[in-house]
Amino acid sequence: MGRVIAIAFVSLDGYVTDPDGSGGTPYGGWAIPKLVASHRLTDVSGWSNSTLVDGDVVDAVRSE
Repeated sequence: MGRVIAIAFVSLDGYVTDPDGSGGTPYGGWAIPKLVASHRLTDVSGWSNSTLVDGDVVDAVRSE
């Protein structure tokens, strides 16, 4: 028997517009910048429109 593969895009706020970017919207489909908080990462260039948080995460989110 064959397999069924399902791919779903989920939004925590319930607002999804062109999540895979196929509709040509900016930032690969997401309309807001992505903040990445990590103790180990030094480069987030692999993720479009992403910024590595330097310092306090709460302050970074508030300033967005």
